Amino acid sequence: MAALETKEKILDAAEGLFAEHGFAATSLRNVVAAAGVNLAAVNYHFGSKNGLIRAVFARRVGPMNQERLRLLRELEDTAAEGIPSVEDMARALVLPAVSLVRSSVEEAPALSGLFGRLHTEADEEVRNLVFDQFAEVIERYIAALQRALPEIPLDELFCRFHFTIGAMAATLADPAALRFVSHGHVHGADDMETVTVRLIRFVSGGLSAPAAEQAVTSRDVGERHGGVARADSSRRPGGKT
Repeated sequence: MAALETKEKILDAAEGLFAEHGFAATSLRNVVAAAGVNLAAVNYHFGSKNGLIRAVFARRVGPMNQERLRLLRELEDTAAEGIPSVEDMARALVLPAVSLVRSSVEEAPALSGLFGRLHTEADEEVRNLVFDQFAEVIERYIAALQRALPEIPLDELFCRFHFTIGAMAATLADPAALRFVSHGHVHGADDMETVTVRLIRFVSGGLSAPAAEQAVTSRDVGERHGGVARADSSRRPGGKT
């Protein structure tokens, strides 16, 4: 078996097992059994279990993130004063992720499970292995957004970028969920082009929303929630008006 073929078999097996059983519950022996190779092959190609985890994600997110960076460079080269519109940047951020999902239809469940495991069970070391692969994208896009939205504080931009990633992940992980949320009015999995356009507009709007007049504190949130709760209770039977 050629070295490249062996490496791909290991990555395929590991991806499926990590998605189905999780990182902690999947041993290297599980991986080699599923791949039909020996343990020495895993150690040769990846060095360790963490090295394998890093490679599994790099195979998927590496090309996607390189495309995001390429699109941003292209926008900056052609935009007036080198500052692209927020909507154009949102599109450059979203489209490569959509392409990844659409080009891997048969593998989509494993991809969704893989990223789901990352957010629900991965320890800090595993998270760092993966999130480091997004560091350049985050740095470049935040810098570009700062130039386009100089009135938005940096901490606010980071929050908005985080919310953007969440919206993309939720939408692309299970487009069919839109059918249930909308009671059948929207069929996300059947019309990804329309969903993608809506997602880009949503992300663009969130990123470019006007800055708050003042910082939001935990006390503010508590008071607002308390106010909502008191208002709601006043409308219940027996509640005071």
